[in-house]
Amino acid sequence: MSTRLESGPARADTLWQLGLMLLSVGLGLYFFYDWKIGYPEKNCAEAAKTLKQQMSQLSPPMSVPDPLPTRPRKPEFEALLAATGRSPESVSGFLGAPLFERTEGGVVTRYYASEFGMVTAPYKNGLAEISAGSWRDWYKNEGEVEAQRYFGIFCVAVGFYFLIRTFRAMTLKVTLDDQAMVYAGRTIPTATMTKLTDYSAKGWVDLYYDSPAGPKKLRLDNQKVARFDEIIVELCRIKGFTDPRPKNSPDA
Repeated sequence: MSTRLESGPARADTLWQLGLMLLSVGLGLYFFYDWKIGYPEKNCAEAAKTLKQQMSQLSPPMSVPDPLPTRPRKPEFEALLAATGRSPESVSGFLGAPLFERTEGGVVTRYYASEFGMVTAPYKNGLAEISAGSWRDWYKNEGEVEAQRYFGIFCVAVGFYFLIRTFRAMTLKVTLDDQAMVYAGRTIPTATMTKLTDYSAKGWVDLYYDSPAGPKKLRLDNQKVARFDEIIVELCRIKGFTDPRPKNSPDA
């Protein structure tokens, strides 16, 4: 008389896939936090500290604007280096208005600061000597801040992949009778099964079978299938296979 064996998923694989999903999503959220909040706040804190020290020494002292301007950015400074204009108006077209300036020895140094960094530009005879200017990043440069967004997107995408694997692990179903085994929707007629071998102490065994595309292999894993040992026993009964598990195994 034909018997029908049914098995659902083992908890181990479901929990493993779920853990990887949560880890990936958690890392993604961490990167998104640094992109939108963490790094910008640290940049602003470093900028405020540096600018406060310098602007408090001016006569009269000046206060740091809050929020800081969104310009200049490093690409704008690099574009200025390649431009020909050196007048204050030309420079401001790239960098925005200067935040403050200092005069020493006939040289006027203007400071253009933003939440991304600061440009120091000396002027002589009313024209900027941009080649002598410099760019300073704050805690993290704009590229490093933006990279957090892409890291976050990647991690969330990986998390979505593991979400799919978690769903598959949770919904895994195996049925076996004298006619066929159905594993996660894949039907393997018992008549096509050729051997059950390659047992591993880690808890898996390989079922070999023939298909129209040629010989194939299905790995049965006790971390994925709840009634792993019972399926082995039943396959050996139906096909006359030798039990691949060691004789001293408590389940053999």
